[in-house]
Amino acid sequence: KSIKHEMVKQDLIPYGKDGYPKTPHLEDLMDVAEDEVQAAADETFVGSGFSEANQAMQKKLDKKKGRQ
Repeated sequence: KSIKHEMVKQDLIPYGKDGYPKTPHLEDLMDVAEDEVQAAADETFVGSGFSEANQAMQKKLDKKKGRQ
């Protein structure tokens, strides 16, 4: 559920002309899943590491979109 939410938030789910969502690109899905797993692992081992994990995920997304 969290991965789908992140993909929608990052506008990574393509939509068809009929307005229905299509299957996301596997590479995008894997990137978001990897980020979510990393964020969960950081939170598990560091405790309050969510903020840092979230910042790292945002930096990665900005870099991917060409913003720095």
